[in-house]
Formats: sequence, C-alpha cells, structure tokens
Amino acid sequence: MLFLSIGLVLLLGCGATTDAGDDVRDTVGSASGAEVCGGIQGLPCERGEFCNLDVGNCCCDFQGVCAEPPQFCITLFKPVCGCDGESYGNSCEAAMASVSVASEGSCN
Repeated sequence: MLFLSIGLVLLLGCGATTDAGDDVRDTVGSASGAEVCGGIQGLPCERGEFCNLDVGNCCCDFQGVCAEPPQFCITLFKPVCGCDGESYGNSCEAAMASVSVASEGSCN
C-alpha cells in the first residue's frame, strides 16, 4: 500500500487528488519518507510530530517537513530565535520544543 501511495504522489504531483477525490499526501525524498506539511493547504503532521520549516519561514503559507522532536540535544550554545518568539540555546533545543527557527542568534 505504501508503494502504491508513493507511486500516486510521483505520478500525480504535489497536492494532487486521485480520480476518486482522495487527498494524496506529498512525501519528500523517497528514502526518508518525510511528509510535507503546512503550505496553503495547511497540511498537518502526525501526532507527536511538528512542522519543521526552513530557517526564517515562520509565517504565511510556507511548507515544511514533518519531524519528530529530538529526545535530547548536545550541549552547544549557539542561540537561535524560535518562530514562537522565544530564544533557545541551539536549533536542536528549539526542535525539542517543536518550534522552527526564525533566525540565528537570540530573539530581541
């Protein structure tokens, strides 16, 4: 069934629907199987995942990739500003809080 779904996505393209009208979820990279989230359609992630956006893509209709928050992070102080307006010690700590990174450095 998984191979059929991936084949439909590849055949039909992004955000496509089948003839029956069933929504076909996009996947990024066949090896990772990570699902696309957000965007104009507001595609949600599975429970326990968050929509990880590229750095600086906090607003609007940007697409991200569903990711599980890490369980632990290395101790490295390289502050980032999260899309929630909070400062985090590094990008891993932001991801652990299920928050994408708005910019490098602390929030003002």
